[in-house]
Amino acid sequence: MGLSFEETVQHSPVFKTAVQRAENEITGQETRLNRLLSLLVKREEQTRQILETSRLVNLEFEQLMVTSTTPLKDTLKKYTSALQHWEESKERHNEQIRMVLIDPLVDFMQTDFKKLELRKQQYHTAVKEHLICSTEYAECKKEEVTRLHASSTTLFNANYNMTRLAARYVLQLKTFSSKRDIFLTSQLSELLTTYLTHHQLGSNIALEVESQRDTFTETLVETKKGLEATTGELKEELRVVVTRAERAQTMKLLNLQLYDLHMNEEATKTAAKLNEYTNIEEIAPSSPPDQIHGYLWVGEKSAVFGHSWYRSWCRVKDGMLVLQNADKGEQRINLKLCQVKSDAYNINRAFCFTLFSPVRPLVLQAQSSQDRETWIMIMHKAIANAISKARHPVLYS
Repeated sequence: MGLSFEETVQHSPVFKTAVQRAENEITGQETRLNRLLSLLVKREEQTRQILETSRLVNLEFEQLMVTSTTPLKDTLKKYTSALQHWEESKERHNEQIRMVLIDPLVDFMQTDFKKLELRKQQYHTAVKEHLICSTEYAECKKEEVTRLHASSTTLFNANYNMTRLAARYVLQLKTFSSKRDIFLTSQLSELLTTYLTHHQLGSNIALEVESQRDTFTETLVETKKGLEATTGELKEELRVVVTRAERAQTMKLLNLQLYDLHMNEEATKTAAKLNEYTNIEEIAPSSPPDQIHGYLWVGEKSAVFGHSWYRSWCRVKDGMLVLQNADKGEQRINLKLCQVKSDAYNINRAFCFTLFSPVRPLVLQAQSSQDRETWIMIMHKAIANAISKARHPVLYS
């Protein structure tokens, strides 16, 4: 499944789409396994009815032999005894199918799928809680320093929780298909064993299937080892990515406390926590210096209600500002035609700046003053580059 731990940390629309696609695949697998289970139960019931009919047939043969006085009586008795043993073998075989396939499949559906569903619910609950915390934080007024600090701490914790649950959920999604394949291979291998026991008369076929079963067993062992190795690598990658993201979030919180809220005592505690991440290797920025992406609150002026606000995934790239919101869709703004102002007139929200475009002005709200200055700097660079390209197209061709 095309899920990236890096996208997990950013929780971008790409990640959300990948999670939705993975969840749809898991739902499809669950539907198919439920259909398989239903067919197996139906087959078991039909086989039980056939065996009951066969038992009645054998009983009638035995009743016929009671009155027989011919020399064939003993022979008929041996034949009916053989038929009875064969039907008993079929009955045992039918019971074995339930033990090696139906019951384990029921257990797999009730445990592994439910664990995945529980992790899914925890993750989506964390996403909702994070959005609520983000909304409360964004709505804090500039002068409400105490509320702003409390909301920032709550948002920070909610982001921690969401990131960790998302990462664990992604880990389960990444390994679920392998677990399912190992389970099915293991149970089918046991099922083949029951068939081999049941069909001892077909020795040549039994030997051929036995060799295949040995191959299945070898592949099963190798796959288990491969899954263990892959899981170890994924866990290590997960640990590094999540820890790096936690450090970045802690740094943002520290800057907020120092430069925006001026809470030195709290900043000291946060700085101490930041020291826990000193062993994590630094990585280069994932975006070029003239590009940026992340969530901003967008305020659009309304003639009746003042400004209406919505949270949008924003990115600056190739001289364009792209805004993505589930309700409003995608908006693209050519920055070459815009101006950026580092404040917002008559807006009682922290860390806002204004983008003036030919269509309408937009008020954008960042998470901190440092975050706001970064967005403004990148937009200024993008505007300058776009204007330079328009004036000297030959140099950029």
